[in-house]
This record gives sequence, structure tokens and C-alpha cells, in this order.
Amino acid sequence: TQRGACALRWDTATAREVVNASVAGDWSACNRLDFWVHSSRPSDGYLVVELWCASRTGALPMNDYYFSGVKMDWQGWKRVVIPFQNFLIYGIPDGWKQVSKVVFRTRPASASPVVLHIDDLYLARVEFPQGPRLTDEEFFAGELDLDHPGLERVKTAVDRKDWTSAANALFEHVRTRTRPHHIFARTEVPQNFDTSEADRVCRHLINGQQLGRRLDWQVNPIGYLEWMHAFNRHRHWVPLATAYRATQDEKYAKEWNRQIRSWIEDSPVPLEDDGGWGAQWKMICVGCRTMEPWFETLFSFLHSHSFEVGTFVTVLKSLVEHARQIVLYNDVTTTANMRVMQGRGLANIAVCLPELRQSGDWRKLAYERLTDEIARRQVCPDGAQKEHSPGYHDTCARLFSGAYELALLNGIEVPDAFRRQIEKMYEYELYLARPDGTRPAPNDSGGVWGDSKPFLREGDRLFNRPDMRFVATGGKEGHPPARTSHHFPYVGYSVLRSGWDRDARTLFFDAGPVGETHQHEDKLNVELFAYGTLFIVDPGIASYLLDEWTAYYRGADSHNILRIDGRPQNRRALPPKEYTAAGPQDNAWVATPAFDFVRGVYADGFGDPPDRSITHERKVLFVRDPGLGGGDYFVIADRLTGEGAHTYEALWHFMPMRVIIDPVTKAARTRRLGRPNLDLLPLHPEKVSAEIVTGGLSPVQGWVAEGARERDSIPAPTAIYARHGRVPATLDWALLPYPDGDAPRIRVEALPVHRRTRDARSTDASGLRATGPDGREDHVLISHAPGVKLFGPYECDGDLALITTDAAGRIVRLGLIGGTYLKRDGERLVASERPIRYLSLVRREGRVEIERGDGDAVTVTV
Repeated sequence: TQRGACALRWDTATAREVVNASVAGDWSACNRLDFWVHSSRPSDGYLVVELWCASRTGALPMNDYYFSGVKMDWQGWKRVVIPFQNFLIYGIPDGWKQVSKVVFRTRPASASPVVLHIDDLYLARVEFPQGPRLTDEEFFAGELDLDHPGLERVKTAVDRKDWTSAANALFEHVRTRTRPHHIFARTEVPQNFDTSEADRVCRHLINGQQLGRRLDWQVNPIGYLEWMHAFNRHRHWVPLATAYRATQDEKYAKEWNRQIRSWIEDSPVPLEDDGGWGAQWKMICVGCRTMEPWFETLFSFLHSHSFEVGTFVTVLKSLVEHARQIVLYNDVTTTANMRVMQGRGLANIAVCLPELRQSGDWRKLAYERLTDEIARRQVCPDGAQKEHSPGYHDTCARLFSGAYELALLNGIEVPDAFRRQIEKMYEYELYLARPDGTRPAPNDSGGVWGDSKPFLREGDRLFNRPDMRFVATGGKEGHPPARTSHHFPYVGYSVLRSGWDRDARTLFFDAGPVGETHQHEDKLNVELFAYGTLFIVDPGIASYLLDEWTAYYRGADSHNILRIDGRPQNRRALPPKEYTAAGPQDNAWVATPAFDFVRGVYADGFGDPPDRSITHERKVLFVRDPGLGGGDYFVIADRLTGEGAHTYEALWHFMPMRVIIDPVTKAARTRRLGRPNLDLLPLHPEKVSAEIVTGGLSPVQGWVAEGARERDSIPAPTAIYARHGRVPATLDWALLPYPDGDAPRIRVEALPVHRRTRDARSTDASGLRATGPDGREDHVLISHAPGVKLFGPYECDGDLALITTDAAGRIVRLGLIGGTYLKRDGERLVASERPIRYLSLVRREGRVEIERGDGDAVTVTV
């Protein structure tokens, strides 16, 4: 114990939370919670404190509560002090009037276990001063570099302790200086700019909510915790700045002047803590304010007659306090994008305000941190940001590139690796983009129509990339990227692509780690875009509200994967160190002129706690059209290994469109009159049942998040296939997109696969026969275990074989992975002394094009 009485002992390995209901009552006379905690050792998690109330807001699924947390990075005793404003609010409670219980828990659930003793829980009331905390004397005499060129009048006034004259001189200096250069308030605004959003902000209709005349910066009018964050990040000020630059109407400057001063006065910087999880000084909000909104508005209104000198000094004082928080508490923030926001914010303060005494040290620290983030902590060698979310990837890339531009404009040296890695981040999204310039939405990436084009336009501007210009302009300018299909080995994403035209067929495959944060249970998820149409989709996410809808979007049931005995994937149970990859993923990947192939494995368990007795392996084959007509198509082989009998279900999420189940083939078929369509065909329909769920509510199923910023959940069909049986087992699928007509030009059926003796049917391989117009015929083998396999007239000992013949029986395409030979009717077609990495052969226009793996010595006879 800390005080010699009794303490609560809590072993987090045996209990995820502890509850104290004996403290229930009216806490409204107090505004701070204090307690002592003894930790047996440092941990990689957080100690979360929740104050639950007896009230419940509207249709929210649980009672209102306050919550905050501290990083468990200590050993021994520590006094934890959490002021009221350091709590984030869920719902709309009436202050601390109806506290019903205190809950302690650790986050994430997989954090390394510790033994905690909690003692001496008590309440206090303290008075908080008006912000900023810095006095005039502390700011002018202590925080300014009075020897900085141009501050001579400021220094004279400071020597006399004439703070009014010092403020006026500093204001005039910043208004008239020609350096440093910056990147804010520089975009041209058309004279017919729509000011309606700025006008709403002037009326205090902010983020969709009508607020009072005097803004309360701790208000949560709808009970949605993300609303509080957005409100205190001040993005709603940017429309005021843009409207002012377009119209020069002083009402926008006056409103900003009032709001920023109001916020600073009502939000004194915390003393000796990082602001907890309260929206005003939570570190992510500190970073969000300083990375753009405060500087965009400061430089937009700098010459306005309504920008008061007192407000100017108040803003600079607050920016000093923001910088101090970033310097002190960067390590408190574990979320990747937050650290970049803070680094960029510190760079902005240091570069844009060189008059500050510590600007040189802050600049050095900011760029050191940003370089460490992009080179070591946050960006993979393949260019992917470690949250594995294109939405947050874009945010981080823009933060890095903004800091890079600031450095270039002001002669600040940054390592070459910093520039190269930023370019890789833009290139990552180039190869992730769909044919229409939008992007998939894995993890928390917003709605299904995230637009990559503005991002790629920035990449072209920064790095002169005609390939990025090509995608950003819909092919009107620049040239197509050098590669079609692309694999990202660290993030585990693959894009199998027919080309860069708008009718291209593209399949996105996710076989990577869950990501550092903003995670979805979506390993082995696929998405299909073909002929200008998004068919199979990752539904994205509509909001972060703590309800069943967010659980649906983040859970496995909203993705195109398998669940076992009704249990979904559960990678959040992994230790945090396994959320991202230390090296390249062990995913087979081959991209050739004849075919593309990729493989991924999920072995992290199903259900809670996760049952790891079943492993799901998914292999995806893209069969390219060799020019015989009929189009290209995709084959997916799902292999389950383990023991026992199970029910396994495959979920396929379509965009909002008409989808039917064919009563004979059990294919999920889209029905769009006169437009492109898709057949999703189970190759063994006799083994599965099939149903369509659209707009299900209990449980939530069959929805997608449409839109970009304003996202709505839209009903959309989900095809669910179920099968019961023993494992090992295989589910095979053909995805057949076609541009017009009532049915695909290609007909597909399962092809029996045997071991070496024809009477021994193989259950560890998938076979397919496809026939197209003009007599084209494909034979496909996907093997799931070593050994010789016989399929149709062919015999092979490899992992994959693809053979295409024309109407005359002549081989026009070959594809092989692994193995040493391929025979047809006993005649050897391919021979190698050692296993082939891959082989691609395409015959067209009188030529035979062959591509093989490095070091493969192969004899081919066709």
C-alpha cells in the first residue's frame, strides 16, 4: 500500500478490468481525480480509467461515461492526477453528477501483463487559470530571441518592460518580414468561391451542430467522442480563412479572432501531464492544430484589420505551449500518424517562427523525429505506412512532404533518404489505385470511394512523375506506370491488374499484418474492380462510434474472407509487436504476361479467445486474356487445414446492385441491364448452401460505407456460402467479370485432379477447366501439397499449372510455378533439373514470348 491502509491488487493477466461501484454518487463538486498506482514492471499498454454515469444518451448502446488513460511505462509507485478536462466524453452526461462506478482496464487487451496495486483514490477541486499560462514578461523576455534580425524595436521595448510596445513591434515585424518562406495560405481562391461553410461557422453551426453564442470547447452535443476531437482540432477555421482570401470580408477575420482567443483562454495548457485523453490537449489534437489549421489561418488573417495585436501575441504564446507539449510528450503517443502530426507541427512552429528563442533546437528535433519516423518507425521499405490504411497513409505522406517543402524553401538540409521515402509513399498509392483513380479501403480508410487523384497530383508536382499524372488525370496526360500488377511485400498487399485503361480488371488482395492501429480483421480479403465497376468490395468504415456498426465494419464479417463455426478472425488478440511486419511477408508472388499468382495464410485464430487449430490459406490466380477473346478471369482457392468437422462460411460483399443466386450453379450473379456484370461461381456448388443478405440489422450485415467525408451506411448484398465437413477442405471460386451481354463469354467448371494413378482422386489440389469462344480451352491446377497431380490430359509436379490451347489444340499459353516437369498425354512439354521458380509462355502474332524466374534453366517443347 501507499498510505499503509489497504490497496486493490490487480493481476492484469487474470482479469481484463476491475470495477469499483462503492464510490458511486454526485462528484460535481470536484474536478480532479487522483490515485496512486504501483506497477510491478513497465508495460507496453495503457491504464484506462472510466467513470461510468447512470445516464444514457438517446439511442447510444451504453450509458454515458468519461475515460482517460496513462501509459504504463513505470515500475514502482506513481501518483496519477487526471483533471476533468483530461477525460474524453462518451454520450452527453451531466458532468460528474451521476457517477455510478469506476472501471480500470488495460488497453490493448494484448498488452503485456503486469501486477498493479491501486491505492488512495480521492477527489479534489482545483482552480484552473485562464490561458495562456505564459505571462507577457515570460514570453517577451524569455521566449523570444531578441537578437534575431528585425527585432531591435522589440528588444528596446522589452528592456523597458513595455509589453504593449513590444507586442506592436513584434506584430509589425512578422507582418512585414520576407523570410522565412512557408506553404500556407498560398492557394489561389476563385472569386466565386462558395462561402456557405464559412458562413455556417460564423453562425456557430460547426461540424453539423448548432452551438451557443459563447463556444464551450468541452461540449459534446451528440455524444460522439470523435466530434469533440474534430471540434478541438479546428479544421472548421480553414473555411473562414479561405472565404476571407476570396472576399476580403472582415467578418471572417473577426469570427476567427474571437474563436481562437476563446479557445486559448478556456484551454490552459496542462501542467506536468500530456493532457490525458481530453480533446483540448490530447496529443493528437495538439498535432492536428499545429500541422495546418493554426498556421493556415494565422497567415491568411495576418494582414487583416480585424486581427488584434493582443490575439496575435496570445496565439504565439499558445504555440510556444504547444511546442513544449510536443517536445515533452512525443513518446506518450504510440499511434503512428499522431507522432507524424506532432513532428510536423513542431517543424511548422520552428520554421515559421524563427524569432522564438528555442526555434533552432525545435527545428533540429522536429526533423530528427520525422526522419526517424519515415526511415525506421513508421514507413515500410515498400512505401506503406504501418497503419496499413490508405486514408492515414495519405495524411502521413502529406505531413512528411509538407515538412520537406518547408525545408526546401528555407535551405534546411534533410537526408536524401527522407525525400526518397516520401516519393515511395506516393508511389505506393499509385500502384494501389483502381482504374478510375479511387482506392481500396482496408482498415480505417473511410468510405469505399476514397479518391487518390488529388494525392497523386501532389506527387507529380513534388517529384515530376508522369505516371502519377496519368492516373491523376484519368489518362489524359503523362504515361502509364511501368508495371501493371504490383506486390507490396511488407504491408502484404497485392494488386493483380490487366492494364491501366479505365476498363482494366483489377483485384486487390490483403495478406499482410493487421497494422499498428485503425485495424480491421481482414486478412486474405479481396476486392474486384472491372470494366469501370466496383463489384466485390471492402465496405470501408462509416464512423468511429462505439456501437455495433463500427464493430461490423472493423470485424471480419464485413470482409470477403472465411469464418469458422461462426467465429471470425481475431488478430487484435496478438501482442502489439506482431501488429506490423519486421520483414517481408512470406507470401508467394508472381506476375507474368500469362498470369499473376499470389498466396497468403491466416493462422492467428478464430473467435475470442482465438482458436488456432484451423489455418486458412488463400491462393489467387489471375488468368490473363491471351488475345483469343472471352476476357480474363480470376480463380481463388481457399484451403482449410486442421482437424475435426466444422462449419465454414465464405462471405462476398458486393456494392449496392442487384445480385441473385443462380438456382443451378449457385453462382452469385449481378444483374445490371446493358452494363458490365460479374458471375461469382463456386466450383463445387453441390457442397455449399448460398444466401443473399442485404441491409441486415440483427446481426449487422450487408452494408457499405459510401462517400468520402460524409459517409453513410448503404444496404448492399452480401453472398454467404456455407459448408459443413471435415478439414482439410477446399473451397474453389471463379470470378468472371464481363463487359456486356447476359453471361460471361467464358464457361468454367471444376476439373477433377488425381494423384499419379487415375483412380486416386486428390483432395489436396484444385482443378478448373474454362472454355471460351473460338474453341479456347484452359486447364488450371492449383496444388496444395507436394506430389504429382493429373488433371485432364496433363501431368505436373508443380504448385501451379496453367495451359491454354486454341481450337486446333495448339498450346498458346503456359504458366508454371514450382515442380520440374509438365506432360500432356505422356509427352513432356516442360522439363527442368530443379524446381522452376516460374515460367510464362504466350504465343501471339507468330511470336512466342517466354519469361522465367532468375536462374531457371528450362526446356520447353510446344
